[in-house]
Amino acid sequence: MDNALTRIANWVAECPMHHDSLATRRARVAVQDTVACMLAGSRASVTLRTGQVIDAWGSGPCNAVGGRRVAAPWAALLNGTAAHALDFDDYDFPAVSHPSAVLVPALVALAEEIGASGGAMLDAYVVGYEAMACVGKAVNMAHYERGWHSTATLGTLGASAACARLLRLDGDACATALSIATSMAAGFKSQFGTMVKPLHAGLAAKNGILAARLAQSGITASKTTLDGPGSILTLLGGATAPGFDRALAELGAPLAIEQFGLVTKRFPTCSYTHRAIAGLLRLRELHRIDPVQVERIEAELPDRNAQVLAYPHAQTADQARFSMQFCLANALCTGDVLESDFLPDALGRTEVRDLMPRITLLHYPADPNGTDSSPEEPDHVRVWLKSGVQLEITIGDVPGGPSSPLSEKELSVKLHQCVDPVIGVLSAVELELTLGRFAQLPDLSAVTRHFHHLIDDTGCARQAAPVPRD
Repeated sequence: MDNALTRIANWVAECPMHHDSLATRRARVAVQDTVACMLAGSRASVTLRTGQVIDAWGSGPCNAVGGRRVAAPWAALLNGTAAHALDFDDYDFPAVSHPSAVLVPALVALAEEIGASGGAMLDAYVVGYEAMACVGKAVNMAHYERGWHSTATLGTLGASAACARLLRLDGDACATALSIATSMAAGFKSQFGTMVKPLHAGLAAKNGILAARLAQSGITASKTTLDGPGSILTLLGGATAPGFDRALAELGAPLAIEQFGLVTKRFPTCSYTHRAIAGLLRLRELHRIDPVQVERIEAELPDRNAQVLAYPHAQTADQARFSMQFCLANALCTGDVLESDFLPDALGRTEVRDLMPRITLLHYPADPNGTDSSPEEPDHVRVWLKSGVQLEITIGDVPGGPSSPLSEKELSVKLHQCVDPVIGVLSAVELELTLGRFAQLPDLSAVTRHFHHLIDDTGCARQAAPVPRD
């Protein structure tokens, strides 16, 4: 049978292991960035609570943040949740998802379980992302606009393909893994602003391992679950979805990670706030704006992006990451948006709260055939000063995206911002050096051992933190 499922699966099983330097470098940066986000997110409440749940299910060979050794699916669940907990992890355009928060935790856990090398994991990442992007091209933007959270749905498919590749499954088994994964692919955008959103990444990572292992065991599954009747395409994409013709024609030529790249986040917030934040910071710098001078601010963006930012009066950190009002007010008042800005005391800053009601989120119709965060559909930021002066800026490029990537220095600064408070500066330096030579690692122990090197606020070693009480 020659259909979308079998063609993707055969490509996953048979494509060459040696990828161009650009693909390998981008995969390595994705691993570095995601490991940093995992450690930063290890202290998030959703991670701590999830860790307490899996603690009851026994030990295993894989390291998970918080100093745990558990079975591979549970390590993927916890590490994936941590990676996405602060919304600081990367994202992509064709799948409209956070691919690395799913792919990296799944592959780290499975690679540790089977003793795979860093090079093999990078190969599996590139291949898994290709499969994820291919399905994304076929169903988006219709899929995303129907309310599905692609990180959960398409991430499950990508993780299953990546894990099948790492296990060296043949084409038939890869097809089965993808088919099994379609029965696990779920997650709604209605969970944005809650703890379940980061949990989506963890669940998708876990499901990817399960799907690949179940396929390896000989379980059988339908071969029509991507584009047949009652498939991902028809049920999760609908009549307006593009379909697989173009997606399959482009499969691997060029690789999606080269064609589209990834966006390495500059700010720990929803990606749809990033262009506006960057624009406002630019106006602040150019015109030396003091918040007390501001009468009001408008941010205008495509409607598909604006509808996600549903918390104008955000009260919690999870909500604040999806609040254009909070993000812009914080940026103007502090000159940046950092993870520390989402701590309880920072959330209540008087100057930020006073400015939020004067910020309006506007939107304009997005091109239904357009791509997510396209430069052709830019964001506009307008600032009215009390003096009567109006300032305006238009931003098409996303900070950290392929057209304006973070520099090596900026990547290093982000890693240390994430990791130093969790494992200490010396361990963070060692981890950074290890991640820099990831392709040469014979196994992942030099990386995952840092999941145990936790410190408290005094710089002393500590155990996994207790779950906070409501």
